[in-house]
Amino acid sequence: MRLKRKALVNSSRGPKGGYWLMRPPKLISVAEVIGAVQESRRRPPAARAANEHEEIVSRLWTDAERKRHHFLSQVTLADLIEDGEAE
Repeated sequence: MRLKRKALVNSSRGPKGGYWLMRPPKLISVAEVIGAVQESRRRPPAARAANEHEEIVSRLWTDAERKRHHFLSQVTLADLIEDGEAE
């Protein structure tokens, strides 16, 4: 349902029903899929760090999350399909 709410898939009921992508796989990033599925799991805004060490760790996590999102934004469902077929 979350993928459907984000307009990544559509569905049809019945014996011949199922799900299908709303856009070609090359136009859907892995980041979009993960963002749709994990929408309710987003972390709340970070509280103010109690000390310098917590602030450093918080900045590292924020930077890692930004880099993860950037990387996953560059990977499409078509890329995953190609990788699967290559194996």
